[in-house]
Amino acid sequence: MLPNNPGLNLPTASDANRNKDKDKLSKPRPVTSCSACRIRKVKCNRASPCSACISRKTPSECTYASTVEDREAIAAAETIAELRGIRSELQEKLAKATAGKVLDGGGEDDEEAEALEAVYAIVKGGSVDLISEVVGRIRAGEEVGGVLAGLGVR
Repeated sequence: MLPNNPGLNLPTASDANRNKDKDKLSKPRPVTSCSACRIRKVKCNRASPCSACISRKTPSECTYASTVEDREAIAAAETIAELRGIRSELQEKLAKATAGKVLDGGGEDDEEAEALEAVYAIVKGGSVDLISEVVGRIRAGEEVGGVLAGLGVR
């Protein structure tokens, strides 16, 4: 049995959890800048030699604590981030171009889309005989517009 001493501080389960949380919070981040930039506390572009060391005319001081593989992984991650940004820009441009095409009345694409929607409506709500005819004509290679014209829908 433990003595009942109010001055005695025994560790509790919550103290152990707090210590684990502190260990998680104090995990060191990997060093990515060159040692000269870290000492001077300036931005390093992580090249070898970096632009800061080149501008200070001390490229020989540009040394890294991390391995070449680590620096290559960092560079690859930066390239991936750039490519993701470019992809996002292209997706936005495509969305704008598509929206502009719809607003301008896209021409043949609109007609084909309308024909496909009409065929879908027939397949969705038509009789079994009508659906069989439409599917048979499409399987035979007939254009969607021709199928609709043959059915008298257009």
